[in-house]
Amino acid sequence: MVSGMKEMFHQTMIWSIGSALVFIIFAHPIAFMFIKDEPEVMSQSIYAIIWYAIGVPFMALNQCVASFLQATKRINASQLILVAERFLVLVVLVYLLGYLLGEKGVFMAYGLSEALLTLIIYVVVCAKEKKLITKFEDLVVLPADFGVADDHYIYDGIQSVEKAVTFSNIVRQFCISKGVDSEKADHVALCIRELSELSLNHNLSEQDTSHTVRVFVEKDGRVVIRLRDDGSTLNLADRQRLNEGQVGAVAKEINYHASYGMNNTMVIL
Repeated sequence: MVSGMKEMFHQTMIWSIGSALVFIIFAHPIAFMFIKDEPEVMSQSIYAIIWYAIGVPFMALNQCVASFLQATKRINASQLILVAERFLVLVVLVYLLGYLLGEKGVFMAYGLSEALLTLIIYVVVCAKEKKLITKFEDLVVLPADFGVADDHYIYDGIQSVEKAVTFSNIVRQFCISKGVDSEKADHVALCIRELSELSLNHNLSEQDTSHTVRVFVEKDGRVVIRLRDDGSTLNLADRQRLNEGQVGAVAKEINYHASYGMNNTMVIL
């Protein structure tokens, strides 16, 4: 899993850096598509595009860190990064740079706020670990026993209730084959069916919504279910909603996290 995490991080950074370079190189033609007869506005637009592009790779790195913190159940740290990124650091820089440099300062604030947040994360982690960080897995401070063997997790896309039922049965057999007792395996299948149905019904009118379910059988026998979709906001950890079904009764822990248009739900049994 660590190798998969590294690959995901590398791909994210490659695409974000590539996108940033495209925006910087083609800032003038991009601005020209929308503004042609106002040279001053054109100049400001080009300036804004360039500073936005500068912030894109840092934004991607910050989002990766927040996502992996959430995935390793450090919800508070993940939420703190998201709040700092969206409000605290950005608002402070908009005010300071706007006051000092005017409109140009406001445009600079986005790119610099993402870079500053990356620096803050790096300094905090280096101080916590008492060493210079050179690897992404060290930056997110992964536990020594993080992850499971590649043959101890299974995932699939879920686009219908029928597919959810089919996949839940496959997961049940998978869990049993990894040493999970049949009662817990039944509970895992139940959670997949019930939560997938809630999510699918919630996004019924959104035809292009993507739903994925991942199941991990950990070394200590725990089973972790992670559901993700890019539909409209739906907190599957809401107690009132869970009390209407059986998930709340069988799960040890349920966490929900919304990040950049994605619903992320983690269920631990």
